[in-house]
Amino acid sequence: MIITKKNLHASWLGKYWQEIKDGKSLVGYEMYLNLYNLIEDLDNERYTYDTHDADIRINFIEHCVLLTKDPFYGKPFIMETFQKAFIEVFYSFKFTDSGLDRFTETLYLISRKNGKSELCSALALTEMIIGGEGLDIVCGSNDESQASILYEACDTMRLMIDPDELDTWRNQKGLRCTINDNKIYKLSERKRNKEGYNISIAIIDEAHEMVNNKLYKPIQQSTGVKERYKIFIITTEGFVNGGL
Repeated sequence: MIITKKNLHASWLGKYWQEIKDGKSLVGYEMYLNLYNLIEDLDNERYTYDTHDADIRINFIEHCVLLTKDPFYGKPFIMETFQKAFIEVFYSFKFTDSGLDRFTETLYLISRKNGKSELCSALALTEMIIGGEGLDIVCGSNDESQASILYEACDTMRLMIDPDELDTWRNQKGLRCTINDNKIYKLSERKRNKEGYNISIAIIDEAHEMVNNKLYKPIQQSTGVKERYKIFIITTEGFVNGGL
């Protein structure tokens, strides 16, 4: 669906904005200003807000993906309005002249225990199954154990969808969807030889703890030849002085 300010109510961005105005969702000034600017851009001729890509991903997550952590293990992944608005904005803004995505990188900053890792793991799995063909999808973080949190959540969600591994499988290198040859693997800052990858989707976790850009930069450079790629940087408040 093409969204403008006239039919804003039909979008998740519009629904989230209405919740904020009604006092049902509390946001800080920076978020409020950002949302206001995004809504103003709906009538900017430079951009088209087409929710098709976002709608497919939101629909897949809510109807196919199950949660992986107690006390919600095995329950449907019913997202909050702000989560749907986040996905919608990131995937829906297109440059009118080229049709390419306006946003290719995002900083998803949210306090702990609000499901940011679970949401991004669900997005990674969604991209592996329905996102295209031949995609390399990376779960990255400071060390192997932190990267494994995202990766293992992807694998658990995968097995809930495909318990007999008819269309997906796992080996030592990573996860793979046999229908489209999309792959998910993990990458840590401490891994050697991080150059030479061909990454289409990346999730970088715990960015506030990173003392340098030795993980982010190789990932960002590996997307350089792609017209379409997505990098999710997920973190909570805080930073290392002189760090990423």
